[in-house]
Amino acid sequence: MYVDVEPSFVQKYYAELIPTWQILNTIDRGHLLSFKKSMVNPLLTNGWTAVQDFHEFPDNVEIAFGYYGKNMFGVYMYKDIYDRKELPIWHSRCTIPRHTAYFDTVLSQSDFLSPMKVQINI
Repeated sequence: MYVDVEPSFVQKYYAELIPTWQILNTIDRGHLLSFKKSMVNPLLTNGWTAVQDFHEFPDNVEIAFGYYGKNMFGVYMYKDIYDRKELPIWHSRCTIPRHTAYFDTVLSQSDFLSPMKVQINI
């Protein structure tokens, strides 16, 4: 599971962000998360499940982190997401018209037979 990071935050702090973020908690030093440093699609990758389990976050949640500098964060607040319409417009699962880019592509028989494609089991 990957977690989307708000691109405007990454743009603001880009020069100081490194690939490992520390999420502080109330018991110990916290959790380490891997950060994919991208201006277009920034993500938190490895380590999210431990943070989610510790804080008992539901699967669909928006989290506000406090940033203390030097790649140290704390959970400030969170809210459950019950409908895709509640997702922020920068989120990869957002489906708000005029804010989301959609595209269609036609797959041919050779696409399904190519060894470079994902195997589809029916």
